[in-house]
Amino acid sequence: MQNMDMLSKSIAIVTVFFILSLISERAITWFKLYFFKKGNTLFGYFFNWEKDYSVKTEDPAFEKEREQRILALNISLSIFIAFLIHANLFTILKEDPTTSLGWQKFEWSNIHLELIGCIIGGLLMSLGSKFWHDTLDMLFYAKDLKSKLSDKETYKMNTLKELDEWIAITEADIVKKVFEENKNILKNIQDVISVGIGHNNETKYIEVVTTNNNTHLIPNSFPYYLPNNSVRKIDVKIIVSSPIVTHGNLTFKSDLTNQNKPANYGSYGLAVKFKGTNGSHKMLLTCYHVVIGKRHNYNDFNYIGEENIISPHDSTTVVGSIRNGIRNNSIDVAIIDISDTLSISNKLPNGKNIIKTNPLSGEINNLEARIYGYKTNKTSAVGKVSGKNHDVVINYELPDGTGYEKWNLEDLITISNNNKAISVPGDSGSAVLDNYDNVIGIVVAGNDTHTYAIPIETIFEQLNIELV
Repeated sequence: MQNMDMLSKSIAIVTVFFILSLISERAITWFKLYFFKKGNTLFGYFFNWEKDYSVKTEDPAFEKEREQRILALNISLSIFIAFLIHANLFTILKEDPTTSLGWQKFEWSNIHLELIGCIIGGLLMSLGSKFWHDTLDMLFYAKDLKSKLSDKETYKMNTLKELDEWIAITEADIVKKVFEENKNILKNIQDVISVGIGHNNETKYIEVVTTNNNTHLIPNSFPYYLPNNSVRKIDVKIIVSSPIVTHGNLTFKSDLTNQNKPANYGSYGLAVKFKGTNGSHKMLLTCYHVVIGKRHNYNDFNYIGEENIISPHDSTTVVGSIRNGIRNNSIDVAIIDISDTLSISNKLPNGKNIIKTNPLSGEINNLEARIYGYKTNKTSAVGKVSGKNHDVVINYELPDGTGYEKWNLEDLITISNNNKAISVPGDSGSAVLDNYDNVIGIVVAGNDTHTYAIPIETIFEQLNIELV
């Protein structure tokens, strides 16, 4: 992280301590509830509690004593956690804060600095999540103001009111507002297949993907009127690419397809369960276009006797059947009831389990994304999230194979690797993961330049499901 400026590094350091303080507070709450009670036997050899310190009382003297004990516990546990995970302040300051935790680089020659650094790290953790949350809020505000200081438009405001309005709005807000005002205009331009907000490091722009080299109908920019009525141009990046097609052609190395359409295979998605259930009923999530039968309907799924699903490159044995299939303007997904004779899980080829989702609610600058599709399972395909909230037009093959139809999917995630897609036909339905193995979405389509994914939170919300 050599190129990180001081403000960005400060934000990274504070983020680390904010997360560590949350961990510390959870541990303290657990310890307080279970081991601060009167007559505790498990820790009786070390703590002789004659009173119950786990709950508040109306006695001021007791509350003062209780607060002192909790403060001592907070500091002690925070320092213990700091040693456990090697939260050495000196290492965090010297190296990349996001990768500095852990004892991999421990040197006995610096044992005194290690001890002091971890003690200070623990003391900083004990300040609490509210302190670090407020500090983080202040730093993000300072980051926004820093960009205003270097923007010439700041010094062209004519009144204090105009300056206040200008400071209150971020560059991301401006681009989003302009995009929302003009996205329907862009979508209606002939041969435009995708519109959304793209980014390059911290620069945001409107991104338009078209299949036609003749791009004169697409504006190069859109105006945004500043508080002083001057105009700021928001750039439009135009990308010429191939049409977006579905990538549909019981582990993460498995393929899936309808028994009546073995050539139309896609990928193993995610093991899921209905929210609030124990997950004993085995279900698999993938794309509807991967498993749709010849006589099924994209707009209204019905049982017609074509629901059997196979994994054609492993075996012709039926592995399950379609429980439900949905394609609307937000999702293209199916739930497969898996045979009792088979086992499924969210264990990745690297041995790790997928246990969390990432809703991409914050900034996506340089966020790594990868997939383990049927076609890309030998070495997971890796790229960067290049945008979200993209509206795209996808060429869907008709269920009976007699032709194609165009269908609009909205709010998709776009992923690329140096302006190339990371998926290939056969990867539809596969999970898209960030660099912490959290699920971002599932692959639905792609073209020469981008892979397109449906946000996982959109799917889970509409189907009332969650990870097993």
